[in-house]
Amino acid sequence: MGVERIPQRDRYGRVIARITLPDGNDLGRTLVRRGYAFHYVRYSVDPDLSGLEEKAKAENMGIWSFGGSERPDAFRAAPRPKARSRR
Repeated sequence: MGVERIPQRDRYGRVIARITLPDGNDLGRTLVRRGYAFHYVRYSVDPDLSGLEEKAKAENMGIWSFGGSERPDAFRAAPRPKARSRR
């Protein structure tokens, strides 16, 4: 398994890297294709990931098998009710 470090970090300081599996496949693409990860379009540099995600969704694979999976960015952006005070 190889790691190709891309000389940059995200806005939280995390290293951006590409991991190549022993069979030569890219780990990120494999996770999206099998429905184990979302394609985060906003920061993506891989134009094929949307198609891989749509295919996984159409085949009800991984996170898409639950029917109604919500994208993490949509969940975080949704308004939340304020907690009630216990006073």
